[in-house]
Amino acid sequence: MRVIESVQLKGFKLPGTVAVALCCCALGVAANPTTPSDATVGVRAMLKPAARDPFLLPTPVPVVVQAPAPVFAPPPVQAAPVMPSEPVLQLSFTGRMQTPDGRHLVLAQWSDGRPVTLEQGKVLPNGYRVERMNANLVELLNPQTQAVVQLPLPPAPRFETR
Repeated sequence: MRVIESVQLKGFKLPGTVAVALCCCALGVAANPTTPSDATVGVRAMLKPAARDPFLLPTPVPVVVQAPAPVFAPPPVQAAPVMPSEPVLQLSFTGRMQTPDGRHLVLAQWSDGRPVTLEQGKVLPNGYRVERMNANLVELLNPQTQAVVQLPLPPAPRFETR
């Protein structure tokens, strides 16, 4: 075996270790051969066969999805029907009178200023009916919703005797 101390390459003088490395790379040999087979020039180890073909896509593994267990929901609870709320009657007392035949009438006024005459059994334009009348109050009933509205009456003055 010959030891290379230096190599001259196109006008450059290289030390021995660099020259050995360059020569070994060019020849395909290890710089420090450990086994005699590594020292042979141009011989390579056999390639292992590939584990899979790199040009074929792997087939996906079928995923088995189990159907979820059926969920039994309780039947929806039906809400109780809501009674329509009637607007609050805005009646104010304006007076009372007695007709010559003995019927009692109460004069009232709506919140918008329209006058209304109330007597027993009369049906008002908004659907209310005069259910009961006495000296202290007038009771109005809505037949659709059974809502009862009371109009309190002030006491009659004492000097009014005609």
